[in-house]
Amino acid sequence: MSYTPSNSYSKIDDAYVTDIVQAIGEKRSSTYNGNYDTINGSEIADAIRELNLTDELAMRIFDNAADNSNAKYTVTNTTARALTDHAFYYDTRITSVNFPNATKIGNRAFEQATSLTTANIPCVTQIDEAGFYGIDSLTTVVSNSLTTVGYQAFYHCDALSSIITTNVTSIGGEGFGYCVSLTEMNLPNLTSLTGTRSIGYCENLKKIVFKSLTSIGTNNSDYYGPLYHCSKLRVMDFRQQSVIPTANTIISYTNPNNMCYIVVPDSLVDDWRVAANWSKYHTDGSYGSKYTICTESDYNTARESDSTLPELDTIS
Repeated sequence: MSYTPSNSYSKIDDAYVTDIVQAIGEKRSSTYNGNYDTINGSEIADAIRELNLTDELAMRIFDNAADNSNAKYTVTNTTARALTDHAFYYDTRITSVNFPNATKIGNRAFEQATSLTTANIPCVTQIDEAGFYGIDSLTTVVSNSLTTVGYQAFYHCDALSSIITTNVTSIGGEGFGYCVSLTEMNLPNLTSLTGTRSIGYCENLKKIVFKSLTSIGTNNSDYYGPLYHCSKLRVMDFRQQSVIPTANTIISYTNPNNMCYIVVPDSLVDDWRVAANWSKYHTDGSYGSKYTICTESDYNTARESDSTLPELDTIS
């Protein structure tokens, strides 16, 4: 099915949107697709209006929603400032997006867009709940300005190996859950890591860097912890911390496969080892068989006999 509006419009106006929404509704009434049953006409209309799309691109979005066509396409839009909720929800044809001036990705905007491989969103500061949920094809996100990662924002983005997180200040529960291709994360501006499995099941993550963290972990009633099942984690780099972050009861309920080194400033190492809840992650603690709190010098000594340990970044 290829839809042609009943009138000729120079831009996406209310009458044009109404035509699209009505046609989609008619198609759905005859061919039900459970993937779209939670999207109503007003949400589609809002997405089309806010993106201010060209006539051709709007038709591609419509065709995907109404027909589930297999034709692939890319999107570049330099004027959009935000992507509304469900904007490209379950759009299985889109392969790359370029929104250089957008600042926000709405709830489930790209959920299950399972052909998407790259997203250029350098000005986006906020990605809401499930913004890129379940896109196992997504490998690269250019996100220089990203500060807020919502609940399940990148959940099960299995192939995601490149994302800029240096400005991230908060990560919701399972924000990076099951991002199994991430091997390192640099989070110098993250202040709190207390969400359930925020970086959980990142099974190939080896190194994570903090600088501004004030709190980490979950409480007893939520035993998973933000770093749950990061089984290959080898180093948590806190060398640039000026204070010891408050540790809640559970940082990770599961131990890594091999020793994980919590590298801290020389001036804080003694206090860190005995700090509340941190003490469990040192040699004599309940998790001490697989964690140790140490200085940079201690870590470098360990690396001499264990070539699998990642190199620490140079601090400028």
